[in-house]
Amino acid sequence: MNMPRVALLNNSKLRKGHGLKLQTELGIPSFHDHPLEKFDFILELTDTQLQLRRQIEGKPSVGPVFCDFNKSSLDFRRRYSKGKQDLLRAIGGNNKKVLDTTAGLGTDALVMAFHGCRVTAVEKSPIVFSLLRDALQNDSLPPDLKEILGKRLEVINSDSIDFMKANKGKKKWDVAYLDPMFFVKSKTALPKKEMAVLHDLLDRPSEEEIRELIRQCRTVSHRTVIKRPLRSTCTEKPSFSIEGNLIRFDVYV
Repeated sequence: MNMPRVALLNNSKLRKGHGLKLQTELGIPSFHDHPLEKFDFILELTDTQLQLRRQIEGKPSVGPVFCDFNKSSLDFRRRYSKGKQDLLRAIGGNNKKVLDTTAGLGTDALVMAFHGCRVTAVEKSPIVFSLLRDALQNDSLPPDLKEILGKRLEVINSDSIDFMKANKGKKKWDVAYLDPMFFVKSKTALPKKEMAVLHDLLDRPSEEEIRELIRQCRTVSHRTVIKRPLRSTCTEKPSFSIEGNLIRFDVYV
């Protein structure tokens, strides 16, 4: 996969300084300085959020992708399904120390943190990490949620394999969680907007990379949980699985 071309579009009047800092951190050009150049993605900073727009030629137009911890669906999962979520059952309940090795847009990390877990969320992509960090710092977060996330959710921009090797054998976490962003194979089903855009931005992990992630998960935790499509196969039989309508959690203890 060729490296996608990404530029920063700073449309914020209130956060101009943050835009310059972000551009330096990511090492990407300013769209304003290259208005005629074709970019695959535009990382747009507004007064309220950081969002990613895909504009790859030949790809359908979709809305911007961003982390939003105020979504009504997330609010329902946080507040009304405590103890009933398959994810929480898979990790062994509430109040666990969890290493989320593929943080992505933070949806699962948020649910675990809200239900009492102390979560270390690792994201390899600097772009995706920036979206996640911006959401955590968003002033529109409810005060109670902001306080919870500040105490229970730590986000780190790193390669998960390298991070786990640095912590090998320490068993600092009760659970290591892995969602390797499997691609939808069905010709009749399309992935959600967020996943479709991220698939174009990021390299798909190879089977060997996934196996290495799983191996490293076992060196830093007592329990490994892997999120998979419901009907997908796995090379090693799990200790047990928890199945939902579309996905399952394979648990190795």
